Amino acid sequence: MSDDPEDIGARDRMAYVYNHLVVDAVRSGRLDSDLDGEPDLELPGLQGALDWLGVQYYFRAGVTGDGGLVPVLNLTPCVNGLDLGACVPPIDPTFCVPAMRYEHHAPGLHGALTDLGARYPDLPLVVTESGIATRVGERRAEGVVRALEQIERARAEGVDVRGYYHWSLYDNFEWAEGFAPRFGLYTVDYGGSYERTPTEGAEVLGEIARGRALTGALRARYGGEGPMTPEPEAEGLERCSGN
Repeated sequence: MSDDPEDIGARDRMAYVYNHLVVDAVRSGRLDSDLDGEPDLELPGLQGALDWLGVQYYFRAGVTGDGGLVPVLNLTPCVNGLDLGACVPPIDPTFCVPAMRYEHHAPGLHGALTDLGARYPDLPLVVTESGIATRVGERRAEGVVRALEQIERARAEGVDVRGYYHWSLYDNFEWAEGFAPRFGLYTVDYGGSYERTPTEGAEVLGEIARGRALTGALRARYGGEGPMTPEPEAEGLERCSGN
């Protein structure tokens, strides 16, 4: 992680545009249309039209103030498959998601929630999407438990998080990657039968839902912030190539 003020500034500008800009506009009724940090465009009727905020979290990626690939924001983001100096190595190799070419870093969900909770303390948050593309059942179960641990951690710090929706119930079509990434709690047989088979992640989330608790046994087996169960080499899938 860089301590260069230019990189830190780039990170903050990226967070502003991706995480805060639209929410600020809906809350205040004024939009920062030129991205200079100051609202300048009045949007009548928009103010106060937000009752809760949905949060989506999947990966950790780098950004730098060097290069200025995005000129208005004067920053260069890490783009999967194209490293112009912004990409960072994974904290642990097992966090790499080969099918998506990015790093799944569970504590980043806590960071996103605490950031939004501090900026909008009166706005309830719901994790409307979070998951991991994998063909390994234990790895999916780890994704579920670790996401819930990070939500619990944020709630313990006073962040008003009301719910969690796992992405996704079934394997799905990803717009850029097609049917190759497997995000489903239930895996789909695309070979003809389209049979849906529950994964270990479905079984674990079902156990948590039935008991309304994240037990010590589940935490010990699937939780924490250490290495995850590795994704085996799969034909046609690269390994964290952009990061």
